[in-house]
Amino acid sequence: MPHFANCTIGIKIDGEVLEEYATQVNDSHVTSWIASESNKEFEIFFHADHYPSSLQLIIYVDGVELVNRGYDHRKMGKEIACYGVSIDASTVKPFVFSDINFSEDEPVYDPDRIGNVGTIKIEVLQVIFTESRDPTYIVPGMSNDPLHKRSKILGARGVWLGEQKRVTTKKMTSTPFDPEHPGPVVTFNYVYRPRSILLTQGIIPTYVPKYVEEQEEEPEPEPLINESREELIRRLREQQEQVARELKELEDIRRLRERQAEIQRELDELVNFGFDNV
Repeated sequence: MPHFANCTIGIKIDGEVLEEYATQVNDSHVTSWIASESNKEFEIFFHADHYPSSLQLIIYVDGVELVNRGYDHRKMGKEIACYGVSIDASTVKPFVFSDINFSEDEPVYDPDRIGNVGTIKIEVLQVIFTESRDPTYIVPGMSNDPLHKRSKILGARGVWLGEQKRVTTKKMTSTPFDPEHPGPVVTFNYVYRPRSILLTQGIIPTYVPKYVEEQEEEPEPEPLINESREELIRRLREQQEQVARELKELEDIRRLRERQAEIQRELDELVNFGFDNV
């Protein structure tokens, strides 16, 4: 999990923390790649230590500011979670990874957002909170309108807001802790793509089957003396499903490489026929 300026952050799917890849630090900006899963809800979790003030998390998804989440100084060292966008004091619409549709028609997707598709940005600021007496809730538009085909991003995936859930939140008003330095103390950036794309691009390390890794780490597994027949069957089926998923990822990589080779052949033919100067 990225850790910078006494702040730790991460993203979970089904309670499991997503692994970060190719993490880079540039001044106070931390950038990581993660593997998203289509139609899966996710949450952003955060904790900090040793700050004299409260903190505010401003969360941008696909270039849209969606959430302002408070981290009270009395909670220092404790973990908080952001599940989605609040639509009132007791309801949120959760974040959901979704595949993007593409259209041959004129673009209907906001062109200013295209460059930010597939990104999650969290700015962390030092602030002073006061309770809001007349809270208002604004739900930004996160439509699933198609992206124009000419703007297609390799492995593009977006985030939509799912069906509302009951989660209690409290609206607060914030002012900078240090008016002379109101900017973020750290900015965390996530670039999310399907796992197969990250494997193809070399962002995820060279593929090694999980069951091979387990054999290398545990060459002498303990005998299954106390494991019932039902538990053994369940465990073996889970391993079988995991291997099937990994084989599918390999097949996706093979198809992407075939398509890449096909595009290169077409490009070479055009260049050979003198179209490169058109």
